[in-house]
Amino acid sequence: MENNYFGVSANGNAALNTTNPLQRENIRLFSTSGNTIRGNVISGSGVGISLGGVIGGVTYRADNNTIVENRIGTRASGNTTFSDGGLPNQEEGIRLLAGSGNRIEDNLIAFNGAATLNVATQYHGILVSSANASNNDIIGNRLMWNGEDEFGAGVRVANATAVTISRTETSSNRGDGIELVNGNGSLAAPVIQAVSNGTPPVATGTACNGCTVEIFTSPVLENGEGPIFLASGTATGGNFSIPIPGCRQYLTATATNAAGNTSPFSATFNASAV
Repeated sequence: MENNYFGVSANGNAALNTTNPLQRENIRLFSTSGNTIRGNVISGSGVGISLGGVIGGVTYRADNNTIVENRIGTRASGNTTFSDGGLPNQEEGIRLLAGSGNRIEDNLIAFNGAATLNVATQYHGILVSSANASNNDIIGNRLMWNGEDEFGAGVRVANATAVTISRTETSSNRGDGIELVNGNGSLAAPVIQAVSNGTPPVATGTACNGCTVEIFTSPVLENGEGPIFLASGTATGGNFSIPIPGCRQYLTATATNAAGNTSPFSATFNASAV
């Protein structure tokens, strides 16, 4: 499926289902594998893309699919300014409930989860939920403005493991950029302890031994988010030292262990306070 408009008008500026989009899906992959979904606009429904699930006690898997370079929850223009508001999928942009080997890469996922009500009824940019949804990759995406009020993460991983989240930039989501709910082994976030004032500056801190540490930056304070990917390195003996050319003042970081589990974002470090 490539270069299509799902759930929106021919000009990409209006949702087709404005009456009752909840519990509808623009794309559903059940009992299938090896599909590629590329370059589409996928907006204005309940769920943008649904991969796998359970119906009548039977698990239907979606394995080894590639979801790449789509605009999910936006207009065809891909405008992400708050005043634009996009064409939200009322629930998740992507919902993965059963399947492994899937790669979600280089997508713009914004404004989804508008039907979020409270802590018990919340939706996210990407939801990976259940042990049946382990061993998947979320790489190089951009997630913004997902959720409603203070609920709804950029990416939520619940009860799944080995969900690798790398170079995925998050900003202005209602909840955290990455949220683990008994997911990814509840891997702890790194701790950024210091930044040198050299050229380039170097961020140092602690993380799980042998883990890959990715550092993100922002010119404005965004706790729990990673707005701009900056650099990566390895924590040796539980410590990391990573050059960060291009630092824009505020820093957060994630850790990914050898099993492919990625942590939430760290506490924010203000590099200008050094």
